[in-house]
Amino acid sequence: MGSAIARELNVGFMPLRKKGKLPYPKAALLSRNYVDYSGQAKTLEIKTGSIAAGDRILIVDEWTETGRTLRCSMDLLKELGCTVVGLATIGINDGEGTREWIDTGFIQYIGKDI
Repeated sequence: MGSAIARELNVGFMPLRKKGKLPYPKAALLSRNYVDYSGQAKTLEIKTGSIAAGDRILIVDEWTETGRTLRCSMDLLKELGCTVVGLATIGINDGEGTREWIDTGFIQYIGKDI
């Protein structure tokens, strides 16, 4: 989904994936641990050197339950010196972890509590 949106907007695309899913050596990856919506420990990874400090980033995800994965993604990108300018998702759960994004319009979505 994200790469199709990037093509449509004529902008770059860089995946953040769960640990072990990116095809790069471990030394080329920056990772961060977090606890997902189900309470399970997870790790997100991104390839270093693929995004420049100062880049403006839109994070796109399919589903946002608690916002924990998006927050972890934002933390990784901020560690690389990027500015997260917004979030986009197909579906979002309107809850404690997502309410501020919904209320401020920082996150755009197709459906809520679907």
